[in-house]
Amino acid sequence: TCPTGFAVLEYGSEISSIFVPSGEHFVGYIDECALYGYGDHATCMSVAVNERTIICDAGYYAVSPNTLSVTLVGKTFFSGCRDFNECKYGCLDQRNHVTVACSESTSHFPKIPINSRVCTCPVGYLVYGSTRENATLVGSERFI
Repeated sequence: TCPTGFAVLEYGSEISSIFVPSGEHFVGYIDECALYGYGDHATCMSVAVNERTIICDAGYYAVSPNTLSVTLVGKTFFSGCRDFNECKYGCLDQRNHVTVACSESTSHFPKIPINSRVCTCPVGYLVYGSTRENATLVGSERFI
């Protein structure tokens, strides 16, 4: 009989006990990552008995906005790594109260660093205190 939190996997089903003939040893191992899953855009490691650690790929988060990994016990459900929307922090010009264009790292803009966004001013405007039309901001940095 398995202790609480453990199970024998037989033909894709979990059972709480298994018969082992006299004189034979049962060496059990559960791959929590394979058994309980971890979703897309991540890697998973069975780190301890009945635990798995899920590490999200760059640009994805276990808990938004900045928790990249999570350690779960047993069958604890994990909804998957989420794409972090950097542009949700916006590109509002605080001085002129003008919203400027925002771009984040995607397949269309792969050169924008992970967890960053580029705020681009309208034609004829420059980023305050510079000679550029755009600014790259990290995380929740404010555009001024």
